Amino acid sequence: MLASRISATANAIFTVENTSAWSALQPLLSVVGAVVLIGWVSAWMAFSLVGHFHLHDCLSVLAGEEGRSASCALCFTRRIRRRRADRCDRNMVTVRTLVATARECLRFGTCIEDEMASRQVSLRYLEKLRQLHATLTVLLSCCLLGWVLWLWTRERATTGDVVLVSSLGFAILHGHARPRRGARGHDAACCAAR
Repeated sequence: MLASRISATANAIFTVENTSAWSALQPLLSVVGAVVLIGWVSAWMAFSLVGHFHLHDCLSVLAGEEGRSASCALCFTRRIRRRRADRCDRNMVTVRTLVATARECLRFGTCIEDEMASRQVSLRYLEKLRQLHATLTVLLSCCLLGWVLWLWTRERATTGDVVLVSSLGFAILHGHARPRRGARGHDAACCAAR
């Protein structure tokens, strides 16, 4: 008993370390290093990048909170439908005996249609969030490039600074735009709470 708990704890620690080292640490270091290097060109540019990241994350959290209630409602209806499907599987002999197969197929078909409709709503909401994220990252990229070109025209930035900021801007956007993991964990926690 104790050995299995120790083994489970070791596996959990390994998973956390592995995930943080390969999924979270690399983009974090990429973004921090790029912001520091951009700070050498213009401190205000670095501060505005950090502010944009915070604003972007706050908007993402707010949009996720808006979608959470719909997601929890979907979890609840899925759980109810799963119970109905289980009842259908257990009572199939009774259904066949009473020659109600067509009616049961129609009822089960409506449950599946409702599930597909709720999944479409969820996927459309997720796609809207992805498009908003892409729009914000493209806007940030354009603003960075425009800002450094403006500094270059005023001779406050060199040609190398323009190349540095544009390449680091793309590195930041690539690191910051990585998909976040853990959405399924939220669904499981949400369903467990109901």
